[in-house]
Amino acid sequence: MSFLDVKNLGRPSKNDVDQKLIQLVQEQPNNTFINFSGPKNHIRFNSDGSALGNNGTLWICDDRGENFAKGIFVSPIGLIRSARDLDKDGIINIDDSKNVYC
Repeated sequence: MSFLDVKNLGRPSKNDVDQKLIQLVQEQPNNTFINFSGPKNHIRFNSDGSALGNNGTLWICDDRGENFAKGIFVSPIGLIRSARDLDKDGIINIDDSKNVYC
């Protein structure tokens, strides 16, 4: 779910008329896992595009395991790039250090 959070509630609210739903994706299949490694359990972009304090790696796994995981890395200044396999072991890395897990 993506929504515009003008009042910085940090969560969707049915009663807040200032929140605008941007995207709602259907429920994930039972064999799919979405994980996030960062200082918080969500990603939030500030009005200037930065993600300071909300940066980290978001990755998706299915029942095939870590070797097939895909992910993105969000930097503190809000830049997004594909998660990379820096140690060349076939598994993408979390925050440029350890391997993702499923």
